[in-house]
Amino acid sequence: MNALRLTTPLFAIFLLFGCPAIAAGPTVVVSINPIHSLVSGVMEGIGTANLLIKPNQTPHNYALRPSDVRSLNEATVIFWIGEELESFLVKPLETLDGNGRIVDLIDVNDVQLLKTREGGAWESHDEEDHSEHHHSNFDPHLWLDPQNARTIVQIIASVLSESDPANKDHYQKNAASIDRKLLRLTEEVQSTLGPVQNVPYIVFHDAFQYFEHRFKTNVVGSFTVDPSRLPGARRLYEVRRRIVDTRTRCVFKEPQVNSKLVASVTEGTSARIATLDPLGAALVPGPNAYFQLIRNIADTIRDCGASAQ
Repeated sequence: MNALRLTTPLFAIFLLFGCPAIAAGPTVVVSINPIHSLVSGVMEGIGTANLLIKPNQTPHNYALRPSDVRSLNEATVIFWIGEELESFLVKPLETLDGNGRIVDLIDVNDVQLLKTREGGAWESHDEEDHSEHHHSNFDPHLWLDPQNARTIVQIIASVLSESDPANKDHYQKNAASIDRKLLRLTEEVQSTLGPVQNVPYIVFHDAFQYFEHRFKTNVVGSFTVDPSRLPGARRLYEVRRRIVDTRTRCVFKEPQVNSKLVASVTEGTSARIATLDPLGAALVPGPNAYFQLIRNIADTIRDCGASAQ
């Protein structure tokens, strides 16, 4: 018994000083859940990134809290898409007290950018609002293409390695593992969507262009390209006509959209209503969230399209 009592503290001391420990990672803040998931995967085993906009919130109308400002000021690295998506962050990031590195992912080399779609099937204006309204030249929802996610993971690993060279090998190993998973995810989604690739559908907010472009799905329009502007009566009429003319099988709303608005447009047609979520509002933040987000989008399109055939 006495030997055991003496050995236990010595063993604890050996664990504390005799084994090489992983150095503490940098303080990282990430704006949205899908990017936070990729950062979390690269940092796994080293540290935990702080998610600014919680999953059930949206960057389109988010207001910073005092605790958010403190997190930004204390951050070593801040990952965000850019002013095209998180416009509320522009001024706070310009006036940070700290010296954190700010990474605008929309400006990263090798990220494939698609131009914002406007006019016709993508028009967002209505007859009640004739004010001038501009959109960025590029669609900011770039994370919905797993190929872009692969590029983003490499950028995350590179930035973290520069900020925290002691853990460089760990970041690079994690990034390589995620890259392999993203390749498998792309193949999986292609297989999932194969049977319904030609089924026409309409989305509420034109947020899925990168997913559609990568997987060649048959989207035929949206209610709006700007989620902060609800469509007016004329636009709703135009969408209904498009549903009928294209024999649209599915109309996808988003979690924050009133179901009655979408139902009023599809009433009397054969189109089914389902929910697509570009941000993962119901997903638990962490390394698996991005993969579940992409799978959920693919599964929802497949299930709605298959049931409508």
